[in-house]
Amino acid sequence: MNAAAQPLGMMIAVSGAQATIRFSQDVSGDDSKDFSVGTYLGIRTASSLVIGALCDIVFDASNRQTTGRMDMLGEIVADASGTERFRRGVSHYPKVGSHVFVIGERELRLIFDVAGPSTINIGHLQQDRSIGAYVDVEEMVQKHFAVFGSTGAGKSSAVALIMREIMTAQMDLRVLLIDPHNEYASCFEDKAHVLRPGTLRLPYWLFSFDEIVEVIFGRRTDATDEIGLLAELIPLAKNEYARAKSGDRLSYRQIEPDGGRYTADSPVPYRMDELVALADSRMGKLENRNIAASYQRLIMRLNTVRKNARYALSSTRPHADNDSMVDILCQLLRLEGNDRLMTIVQTRGLSGRGVRRVGLGAVPASF
Repeated sequence: MNAAAQPLGMMIAVSGAQATIRFSQDVSGDDSKDFSVGTYLGIRTASSLVIGALCDIVFDASNRQTTGRMDMLGEIVADASGTERFRRGVSHYPKVGSHVFVIGERELRLIFDVAGPSTINIGHLQQDRSIGAYVDVEEMVQKHFAVFGSTGAGKSSAVALIMREIMTAQMDLRVLLIDPHNEYASCFEDKAHVLRPGTLRLPYWLFSFDEIVEVIFGRRTDATDEIGLLAELIPLAKNEYARAKSGDRLSYRQIEPDGGRYTADSPVPYRMDELVALADSRMGKLENRNIAASYQRLIMRLNTVRKNARYALSSTRPHADNDSMVDILCQLLRLEGNDRLMTIVQTRGLSGRGVRRVGLGAVPASF
């Protein structure tokens, strides 16, 4: 740290993550031009320089004292060879009474100037525009992170910039971007495959049983009998599909009565037309008119859903060609080629009641 730098004040309290500072300068006057909330500060210890960001400034009018709080981010330490580097976390906390300084360009470069083969440059440091803002791609994509800002601050532009830089630096990454406002397609025209409500296909067999019940019956509370019949038929349809794929197709009378090894929640394919045929076959063998009527109502609901244009994204065709998990992953994660590494799923317009995530994609909440 610059030996000529004048201390802003002294530390009067310290906790695990924060330090409290009493300023010796008048922060409301001209001397406060060099620091404000967000300024990076340093506190010297015997073996390191603790780095923190000023997050709060309070003026007490009764004693005309100004105090502030600093979030401690890490420390600059020297290794055995004398080379200094920044590391996150604090191993040696400063003592009460230690002087607090505004750090200079040298310290800022040790912290932020981390350019290298695995980094991308997304801008400049606000505190010093001569220092680039670099992000380690490998470290970033292995963690959760968020971009915050008020309306109009440029969050979408920042995300688009970051994603383009990441895809340029890492050609082996695959990106799935959920776009609720349909605003990113124009940002990635040459790099993305766009799935819109008219082209998105999310097979209904990926839904859990509760989700498929909501698709078929909505929020009805008077369909208990039909829901019970659907819970019996879906495992049978899944078992029949598996047998057909293996070349061992049996008649409906030969299928195990309990649906074999599948349950209503098993994420395996089945055909909607086979589900209807199973219900029709069972209904024709019943003498109990009440149960037969329940089957009839279930068949009517299934056929209504199949013809409803609002559910076009859910593949209900009798011979859908994207009925394997491999096909779905290849489409969503662009596994079949390196020409376009990103898939953008535009969810605006899927439903007037909003969207929610189900399985690997997004479907209308009215499902």
